[in-house]
Amino acid sequence: MQDPNNENQEESEQLFGNELQFLVLYSRTGNPIYFTKQDNQIINLGPITTSQELFFHMYQQKFAYVCCGSTKFVFYNYSTLNFIAIGSKETVHLLKRLLITVKNLFFFRFGLDVMKKVLLDGVLSNGQSLISPLLDNLIRLSKTNQSFLVQANCFEFHKNVISQVEEILQDVLDSNEEIEMVIVFQDTKLIGYVHTENIEILNSKDIFLLIVYLQSLFYNSSDIKKRNKSSDQEEELKEEKNEKEIEKEKEKEKEKKKDEEIINLPSQKEDEIKKEENVIYSPSIDQGTKGGLLIKDLVWDLFSKSQNYLMKGCSSMVLKVNEWCYSYNLWFEDENQNVIPLPKKLPLDEIDDNKDFYESLSVKLGLGKKVNCWELFTLYLGIVPYEICIEFNWELYKDIYNRVIED
Repeated sequence: MQDPNNENQEESEQLFGNELQFLVLYSRTGNPIYFTKQDNQIINLGPITTSQELFFHMYQQKFAYVCCGSTKFVFYNYSTLNFIAIGSKETVHLLKRLLITVKNLFFFRFGLDVMKKVLLDGVLSNGQSLISPLLDNLIRLSKTNQSFLVQANCFEFHKNVISQVEEILQDVLDSNEEIEMVIVFQDTKLIGYVHTENIEILNSKDIFLLIVYLQSLFYNSSDIKKRNKSSDQEEELKEEKNEKEIEKEKEKEKEKKKDEEIINLPSQKEDEIKKEENVIYSPSIDQGTKGGLLIKDLVWDLFSKSQNYLMKGCSSMVLKVNEWCYSYNLWFEDENQNVIPLPKKLPLDEIDDNKDFYESLSVKLGLGKKVNCWELFTLYLGIVPYEICIEFNWELYKDIYNRVIED
């Protein structure tokens, strides 16, 4: 009977290339197993228990090879560019498996500066032809000085990207990997994407989710530069940070004293919901700073627009206003927490103004008395896609509901 460790040893030797420094094998059950290569010998260092350990190993090496089932990932980490090449024998529903796999491997860490843009939608063959179309697009964009995300207009092209991308792609071609998908991004900003004719074209949402999942694997260029500085420079940075932190603390104390004179917080007894009066008593929003005024204006604007939609008979709303996204939902649930379907237009004309609005609405809808009414107001940055806003709304509701049940 063969030793399982020997089997892993043989498998890792087959997967290791001449340029690859270490290997992480993932399975559906159990922790990933970490291998390293020293003096042409494969050494098993045991399982990786946390993602932090994986990040540390990734940072120490130039690039890594990860295998999960039939899908293989080659991660390249350079000083300013990150490169992901994906190869798989199976091509049916590749993206779906890829997203699920990456989501399970790494912590989900949402970055507000994530860029989404499919650079190339053409059909390409495998191998050397992956290089020239990507470089042609990069050169074209550099000449026209285009932004990769037109709406945000916050990422401009750098000339040295071309040579770095060529170096990255050449390394992969030299390793004779069967590449089906190529994604190149700087920090968390997507700057290039190509694929072969064997896989489906990805849309903006798929690219967005993929980069969000993958970005947590890499340190950005600013982190790398800080780690490469000498110990003397690091100490100077620490001293500067400490001085800045002390100044910030002093400024915060001054602001708190000013705010205490402006803010009038209600007592603990008043900080509650009185259902019989249809009134909510809560602490007032800080008016002593511009940030507080901004949030206050946004909240009341969200409330005003949602009420306008509600008066038109709409029970839900997702609206983009400037760089913000407003979301509003009104729904009813039965005793078993099942959502009760509502008509497209609510019968608001028949509601008695002298009675409770929500109770009267539930009666007119024929829902009975044993129902729960929920109303959710949420505010997001406009760069977040509608689908993610809606998904997060339900996750937020579940979390609030579970806490209410526990209390």
